[in-house]
Amino acid sequence: MTGIAMPTLDREALRSCHVELIDNIDNLSSICAYLYQHNIINANDKAFLKSFQHPGEAIDELLMMIPKKGNILNIFIHILQQSRENQKAAKILVQKRLQLYADRK
Repeated sequence: MTGIAMPTLDREALRSCHVELIDNIDNLSSICAYLYQHNIINANDKAFLKSFQHPGEAIDELLMMIPKKGNILNIFIHILQQSRENQKAAKILVQKRLQLYADRK
């Protein structure tokens, strides 16, 4: 996916809760399917993420990919919210983002 770059504060929100997200994302397969459906990742990206033996490593890599895919944090949060297993991760990310934007005012 190309287009507008991810805003700096969105990138910072994602980076600042990176470890918490790794610990709280449980359904990577579902996330990848939605990201593929939304044309954010391609088949090669999906295969690459599936190639990791440990889910935490794949999630780490996915979180490193997300900021490079454009202004998609809203979509990523929505995808996390779609799955019961990933709702805590979505909440962590939303709270961090809100905090960063509030601190900027």
